Parts: sequence; structure tokens; C-alpha cells
Amino acid sequence: MVTRDLLDIYSQRGTPGAVREAIGEALRTRTVGTQYLVEALDRHYDYLEGTSAPPLEVIVPAILENRIAAAVPALLQQLADHETPLGALPLVMRAVVELGDPSVLP
Repeated sequence: MVTRDLLDIYSQRGTPGAVREAIGEALRTRTVGTQYLVEALDRHYDYLEGTSAPPLEVIVPAILENRIAAAVPALLQQLADHETPLGALPLVMRAVVELGDPSVLP
């Protein structure tokens, strides 16, 4: 649950940059609670629902560091989502290529 709480703190608008950096580092080194990283990928921006896109800039490096291949389907959904931030697309694509098998590349 610590991983989930760290993601929640990171996502808050008022969180200072230094705290965000520390959270990013902590998430990359955590080996437990990684299921919350994958679950966070299921969230998508929706204006009407009031939901924001997940913080891919911190989630994807942690997924790569922990080699979580189970995240590939959710990463593919993020690639297909037109609301995924453009700056995050190269990182998401890299994760799909590194973690997915050859069948996901097309």
C-alpha cells in the first residue's frame, strides 16, 4: 500500500519537485507493491469523470526497473489513448519493446 500512497502523493498538484524526485527514486527501488504501478496504468484522463492521466513519468521507469512484463497490456492501452501526454509516449514505447514479446511490436 506504500506504493499506492506514494503515487497518490506524487499526483497531488501541490507536491514540491524535490518530493516528487524522491518518490520517483523510491518507486524505482521498491520491489513490493508493484501491482499498484500496473493498476495505476488503468486510469485514463476523463474530463467528465474528473480523472487525470496517471503519472507515467514516474510509473514507467519503476516498471522498467522491476521488469514487470505483466504491465505490457496496460502500457499498450496507454499508447492507444489519445489523452496520453506526448512527452510520455517514447518512454511507454520503450517499456513495451523491452518488456513485451515480439508479438506486441507491430
